[in-house]
Order: sequence, then C-alpha cells, then structure tokens
Amino acid sequence: MLVIAGHIAICVTFAAIAASDFRSRSISVLWIFLAGISALLLAFSIYGWERMLHNIITGGILLAFVNACCLIYFKAKYGRDSAYVDSAIGLGDIVFLAICIPLFTCDLFVWMMVASSAMGLLYALCFRSDSIPLAGISALVSMAIIIIEIFK
Repeated sequence: MLVIAGHIAICVTFAAIAASDFRSRSISVLWIFLAGISALLLAFSIYGWERMLHNIITGGILLAFVNACCLIYFKAKYGRDSAYVDSAIGLGDIVFLAICIPLFTCDLFVWMMVASSAMGLLYALCFRSDSIPLAGISALVSMAIIIIEIFK
C-alpha cells in the first residue's frame, strides 16, 4: 500500500512539474523538493538502499558524462565559455533528471533520456518552438515508464 501511495505521489509531483514547465518554462522549487523526497522514498521502498545507491551512482555518472559531452560540444562549437546551462539546457532540466536517477535502473534511465530527447525534438518540430520544455517532457515520459512498471 505504501508503494502505491509513493507511485501516486511521484506521479502528482511529476504532473505538476510538467504543467509548470509547459506553461511558464520554469519549475517551482517546492515541486522539485517534493519530487526529490518522493523519488527517494519510492526508490527506497521498491529497491532497498543498496540498489537505490547503485542507481544513484550509475545514473549520476551517466548524467555527468552526457552533460560533460554537451559542454565540450558547445565549447568546441562556439570557442568560448558559453552559458551552456542557461542557453542550451536549463538548471531545472538538469535538476529534474537528477531527481529521476534513483527511480530507474541505468538501462531505464537511458531509455527515459532517449525518449525524452526524441519527444523534445518532436515538440520543437510540431510547435516550431526555439524553447523545449525538457523537464516537462521528461516528467511525462517518466510518468509513463512508472505506470508501465506498475502493471508489469
């Protein structure tokens, strides 16, 4: 019963993050905090502390690697200290992806990031937008993965 309540709590916070990011391209610190606490509690109740710690380490390494590659790309392309976090990706996007790390094993985390990126590209093509709400799209993809995992 506690696990079901955790799934509901994480889905509610992710839905609020998605709505906020789609509406105003910003995320409230309160929703980030609640999502982080919900993610940690849910991951602990599903996986236990050892597996959750493994997810955090592997997902953290993966997220750091992806961000380092993007930073190197922007540095090579523009040849100066570009504001990668402000111009290409928002701080809320990185924080949201970090919140998702304990919830997913490394392979599911990779799938979530790939699916979120693909949906972001589709969003940009369909709405002809220069600004992609990556945290909102990632929240919706994460919710879909969580719901699929519940019924698996």
